[in-house]
Amino acid sequence: MLRAGENVVTINKIHKKYCFKRKLGAGGFCDVFLAVHRETGKEVAIKMLQIQPENSGNSVNKRISRFRREMTLNKKLNHPSIVKIIESGETETGLLFIVFEYISGATLSNLIKK
Repeated sequence: MLRAGENVVTINKIHKKYCFKRKLGAGGFCDVFLAVHRETGKEVAIKMLQIQPENSGNSVNKRISRFRREMTLNKKLNHPSIVKIIESGETETGLLFIVFEYISGATLSNLIKK
């Protein structure tokens, strides 16, 4: 399985629908990228599951399960204060992803600090 931490050129070849601009951040098991839809020009945030080669077995299966659950639950949410999901799925190489609308501005962490 390809890891989201691999270079942007590799990711672009996998998901030709979006042009990846830069990495917005990373968490415990995901990377988030700013990208632009190639046809519409709309900016989006793409969250990709990151699997490290040293992780295997139960740990990896739990991360995959949690990410798939997030994919399912996000599709059901509809509220003005929740970022909308555009699409989600799995690339040909098995990389799981969720595409969200991109909202520019301060991060939640920065807003809390103020």
